[in-house]
Amino acid sequence: MRYGQVAFAAVLVAALLGAGCPARYAVKKSQLEVAAVEAFLDAMVADDEVAQATLISPAWLADEGIDLDDDYEEYMINGYTPSGYRIIGVKDGIVTAEIEFERGGAHRITFLVREEKGRGYIVSGSVEDGYDFGEPTWINPWQEVESNIR
Repeated sequence: MRYGQVAFAAVLVAALLGAGCPARYAVKKSQLEVAAVEAFLDAMVADDEVAQATLISPAWLADEGIDLDDDYEEYMINGYTPSGYRIIGVKDGIVTAEIEFERGGAHRITFLVREEKGRGYIVSGSVEDGYDFGEPTWINPWQEVESNIR
């Protein structure tokens, strides 16, 4: 009987503390994903390509054979220079934001975020060759862009 009481107490304490609670994990994961995209968008607003590059998934870069430290002249992070942004949705690693421009207009951008070593990173949606000979290859940090939504 004593063992049953101890087991019940342990289960009750775990439930009250939320140990192993999927909902709590989902909230933490969403916060990590939003924080990664906010950091990336803050770097876009600041027009800081170096900060943007540090937020691209190291695993994705390794899979693509890209070393931004050694190949910085060869690769560039594609981007905009918005005046502001707002997060409009988060679900299953997908974060959607609207960016606005001083001259007016806005785009809707969708990012994929991957957790690596406890930190959120942006997973590139594609890589495009430069438009002219000698132009760098562009890493598109987003999965999708809807241009001129307003």
